[in-house]
Amino acid sequence: MPVKIRGVGDHPEIPSVDLYSTTDGTIIENVAGTSTVGWPFMINESEVVMRDVHVIGSDYSAVGVWDSKLSIEGCTLQDNSLNLKAGAIYGEGSVELTIDDCVFAGNSGDDAGAILIEGGSLTVRTSEFTANSGAEVSAI
Repeated sequence: MPVKIRGVGDHPEIPSVDLYSTTDGTIIENVAGTSTVGWPFMINESEVVMRDVHVIGSDYSAVGVWDSKLSIEGCTLQDNSLNLKAGAIYGEGSVELTIDDCVFAGNSGDDAGAILIEGGSLTVRTSEFTANSGAEVSAI
């Protein structure tokens, strides 16, 4: 049975969730907030769906993903920054990342502004990239 992580009420916050040990099929939806402590979402060796998640102003990449299958749908990743790699999403290893109907705005990283995947595959559909900045590339 999939694990579901949901925000609560009119002002949901990012839960303190370590997805390193989460079972496959995790669904994260209707969550908004920010983090200044570390990656709001760290996903390792899992299959995860993020739906209607809004991460704004994190001092780390909004999502860190390693050796996982991740689908991100209807999300906003805005004004996140990391002094290395990528501002919104950083992936490493056997990553299969699919992004659909998302907004990436104002993210910054040393290498890529929005997304950097080092290994694996990336599919992007009907998403918007605005004012992201990185030394190597601004968006992907």
